[in-house]
Amino acid sequence: MPTLRDSQYRAFARRELHRRQSGRCIYCSRELTKTGPTRMTIEHLKAKMKGGKDDLKNLAAACFHCNQLRGQQMNATKQRKEVKAVSARVSSPALRQDARDASAV
Repeated sequence: MPTLRDSQYRAFARRELHRRQSGRCIYCSRELTKTGPTRMTIEHLKAKMKGGKDDLKNLAAACFHCNQLRGQQMNATKQRKEVKAVSARVSSPALRQDARDASAV
């Protein structure tokens, strides 16, 4: 399966996505340009870190601005989950009992 690291596949994907979406951002519907905040980027609908592939079915054209915002939202969500997992481990009853036993010595 080709990946976006392959320059020929990346060029083909950009042309195909631009054609398929009529040159518009999938999120805000602004016209995509070659430069500036509305320049075209390739967006993974299902993120690669969540198992998404470089298949055209999982790709969309998004403006740089929308792509950056979506990335920030995903990072914030990931950080919230990590903090919740750490706090759950720290607040577990067994861990609190171990801390009490250690301080009694």
